[in-house]
This record gives sequence, structure tokens and C-alpha cells, in this order.
Amino acid sequence: MPYRRKYSSESERRHAEYIRRKSKRPPDPPDPITLLSEVERAYIAGIVDGEGCIRIAHVGPKKQTYYPTIAVGMTFLPVIEWLQKKLRAGSIKLNNPTSLRRDPKWKPCSIIRIHGKRAKLLCEVLFPFLIVKRAHAEVVGQFP
Repeated sequence: MPYRRKYSSESERRHAEYIRRKSKRPPDPPDPITLLSEVERAYIAGIVDGEGCIRIAHVGPKKQTYYPTIAVGMTFLPVIEWLQKKLRAGSIKLNNPTSLRRDPKWKPCSIIRIHGKRAKLLCEVLFPFLIVKRAHAEVVGQFP
């Protein structure tokens, strides 16, 4: 007969069961940002240098929470969709569609954003290839 450990409480038993199940879980897959080839990194760095924005944003009325953000906006939607697919980033937003009513010749501008730890990781990966936004990426790289 196999040995069975007796738990002093139900919560201790549940915790042991959680640890057992967690140890069987497969490891998380690597972030797609780390899997980019050197050519893709250089291309994305060029897009960020020309059409992007690297900054530290804040949340709340008292500006208590700060986080890094990378945003790329352009009128050519296929490039934004390619970035979304490669970086597995969130949704693509249409920037200020109300201004399009003022002048029908204006093209809609699409924006993709990456926030937080993923933005910091992207800055670290793109850093060797950045020229114009290199100082901004360095600040984000030092962000806690």
C-alpha cells in the first residue's frame, strides 16, 4: 500500500495539489519578440525610427503609475498588420477618424502599441539597430 501524506487542513491539501499540477504544466513559450531574425529586427527598428514613438506614459490623475510604450502609426495598413503578426501585439487602432471628415483627401492613420515589459524587451532587441530613437530606447531599457 503506497504511503499517503495526511494534511493538517483542507487549504494545505489544495495547495499541495496546486503545486503538483503546476509542476506538470509545460513551460511558457518564448516571447515572439525574442524569436525575430536579425533582418526583421533591423527592419522593425527602421519603422520605429521613422514612424514610431518610444516614450514613458503614465496612468491616473496624479501620474502615479509609469510604464514604457512603443507606438507605430502610418497610413499604409499592411505594414501595421505585419507588425501585429510578427510581434503578436494587441489591436490596431484607427487614429482620430473624426478628422477625416474635415478633409476627404486625408488618409486614415492606423496605430499599433506595445506597453510594459514587452515594450522594454522590444527596445532591448532593437537597440543595436536604432539611430534616431536610440536615446529614447536607452531610457526605456533602464526603466525598472
